Amino acid sequence: GMHPSGPPFARYTFLGEVVAMEAGFPVANEIAGNGRVEPSALPGGLAAVTTHLGRYEDLEAAFDAVHVWLDTQGYTSAEPHWEVYFTDPDAQPDPTDWRTDVVVPYSIPRSIR
Repeated sequence: GMHPSGPPFARYTFLGEVVAMEAGFPVANEIAGNGRVEPSALPGGLAAVTTHLGRYEDLEAAFDAVHVWLDTQGYTSAEPHWEVYFTDPDAQPDPTDWRTDVVVPYSIPRSIR
């Protein structure tokens, strides 16, 4: 019975050959888990964010751009990263209009702080 307070997201954690994927919706108040739906929280801290316009199949270019920026700055990406989906493909079937934010947490090595 709770309504989303923002756009849906998917969070990805790479565990060697396996990728753990979490799909979620932000809500205004904490919820209790029931086994099928469990609460979690996106982490705070430093994150590189870029906006991708277009098909989900082309998101890799956005991730590549973020990682190039991180490398150029001397920063290290951290897990997990996530995508925020601002467009409902059912309501907007033309993928050239889809907006997705790519969020990659990172840390700054002590040597450049």
